[in-house]
Amino acid sequence: MGLRDRYGAWALVTGASSGIGRSLACALAADGLSVVLVADDADGLESAADEVRAQGVDARTCCVDLGLPDFLADVRAATEGIEIGLLANNASFGGVGKFMTLPLEMYDAMIAVNTRAYVALTHAYLPQMLDADRGALIFVSSLNAQAPIANSSVYTATKAFDLFFGGALWWELRDTGVDVLVLQPGPTRTGFQAKAQTHVASWAMEPEEVAAEALEALGASPFHIAGERNREIAAQGEALPLEQRIAAASQLLEDALIRGVEPSL
Repeated sequence: MGLRDRYGAWALVTGASSGIGRSLACALAADGLSVVLVADDADGLESAADEVRAQGVDARTCCVDLGLPDFLADVRAATEGIEIGLLANNASFGGVGKFMTLPLEMYDAMIAVNTRAYVALTHAYLPQMLDADRGALIFVSSLNAQAPIANSSVYTATKAFDLFFGGALWWELRDTGVDVLVLQPGPTRTGFQAKAQTHVASWAMEPEEVAAEALEALGASPFHIAGERNREIAAQGEALPLEQRIAAASQLLEDALIRGVEPSL
């Protein structure tokens, strides 16, 4: 059964102008779903919408900053008259540096986009899924949610929030027709690294690969770490006491993303 048959005609994807979000939108379109694309990059949104429409489905765009307190009104307006059967909470951003070197305004925006927007959108669109007794929620967390990480403290905490929020909803909704997937990508070749001013890890995946793994896992497992190398890293970390896990994860970030060298695991 295809995704359109399982979840309905329309999906909503945040952070859809580039990276994993754009790849998710295109993969959903390839499976027959029309897509509402949400991001704050107008040019990227229109380009992504053209890609979606080229696959024979419809697309709507909503250019809005998910960090704004009232962003939900714009998203609701963009989805007027349609039923969202799949919600992919993907938009996020981070910054790398010692905690006191980054401004509070950045942290406020990071928390709003990476956590509050996920809660607000889920609260807005889950009721219609429950009424229809079918639907899907995708929460894009991160491999970084496996442990607190120095020089990425607030970002890591927001991704842990997404992991816990999505995991709790999976258990709450397990006896309904709504599937929940918490996706944990590792390093991925997107614009994220440029914004965070970090290097791209040597084992980074392509966003299309991450999206493909996500949709394959959806409905089969509530949690998925994308990429064999990332699953190995997570498994090694799980065997360590928390203090050692923090040290190992922090060193991994410093080696692979800050200094740009291949870490030893």
